[in-house]
Order: sequence, then structure tokens, then C-alpha cells
Amino acid sequence: MNLHEPIGDLGGPFDLVLCRNVLIYFEPDTRAAVLDRLIDQCVRGGYLFLGHAETLGDFRSRMRAVESTVWVRR
Repeated sequence: MNLHEPIGDLGGPFDLVLCRNVLIYFEPDTRAAVLDRLIDQCVRGGYLFLGHAETLGDFRSRMRAVESTVWVRR
């Protein structure tokens, strides 16, 4: 899947979305667009796993930290 493009029909939303150590390679605007799409793929109460060097930035209002790299959608 190309994260630079809109996410098509994957059968989601999902309980778990894993995106570890990928976002660090994107520019800030692209990173924000990808995070927005990934969060949309999580059900409320669903988990998003990121890498240790990655952060949610402005999307913290949509997610709650469980661990340093694990987030739950509000």
C-alpha cells in the first residue's frame, strides 16, 4: 500500500493498525496526512502502534497514549 495515496477500501475500520518506523521518513505535511488517514482506519477504542522515534503531534486530541508507542482512538 502506498501511504502517499488515499487509503482505499481495506475492509476497515480496524481494531489494530501497525505503522512502525515508517513516518520518520516523511516530510511533516505528508506525515500529518498519513496519520490522519491511519487514525480514520481505527475504530473508537482501536489501537495504533507507532515506532519509538514517531509521534502523533497535532493528532493527540484524537488519540490517548497507552504506552510510549501505543495509542488508542478516542
